[in-house]
Amino acid sequence: DREQRIYSISTDKTVKVWDAQDHSQLCSVGMKSHVIQGEMTAVLYNEFTKAIAITTDCLSVLNLREHRHSHTEATQTHRDAIHCIRYNPHFKQIVTACNSSMIKVWDIESGQHVFEYNNAHGTSAVTSMI
Repeated sequence: DREQRIYSISTDKTVKVWDAQDHSQLCSVGMKSHVIQGEMTAVLYNEFTKAIAITTDCLSVLNLREHRHSHTEATQTHRDAIHCIRYNPHFKQIVTACNSSMIKVWDIESGQHVFEYNNAHGTSAVTSMI
């Protein structure tokens, strides 16, 4: 059962999947197997899409659904490092915020940019969202 799994990501960009019941490691994906670049700043598991969103200076989505030919795409989403990411289940959107005080809203199903707030906190970085 997928809901009994723990997903961990380390600073060397290795993604591991663990069985929460028997405490065994189910899978390990090294950095050469995905497109994540830069220093990771935030991670979010989305139960609706069964994907992990990882932020650096771009947003990468690792699809956890079992597909024979699945792949991951990285899109440049911000000019500066992303500090936080949140999922809004009501609107099915991801919200990202970065060092340059920019907050962006993304449609989770299409991956398309929906809206952005420029200079949300003036010249101060956005470091957290609730």
